[in-house]
Amino acid sequence: LQAGLRPWPMAGCPLAKSFLDFVGKRARELGDLGRPALGECPPHSLRPQTLRRILARLGAFEVLPAPGSDGRHGIIRLRP
Repeated sequence: LQAGLRPWPMAGCPLAKSFLDFVGKRARELGDLGRPALGECPPHSLRPQTLRRILARLGAFEVLPAPGSDGRHGIIRLRP
């Protein structure tokens, strides 16, 4: 399973929307993450670099450069 990471602004990026939905549903478990609150973060406000860094730290995902990209775009793949 893999998904492309779109450039900023990420308004049409399904990966950004899914990530914000996921953490929004777990806001109580995550506790106070500071300002702005997760509910105040529309998908387009998330930066690709931030999302790449978070997903890489989770360990369940591989973050790969997109073919022919300059490093700003990428592919996120679920590890087997």
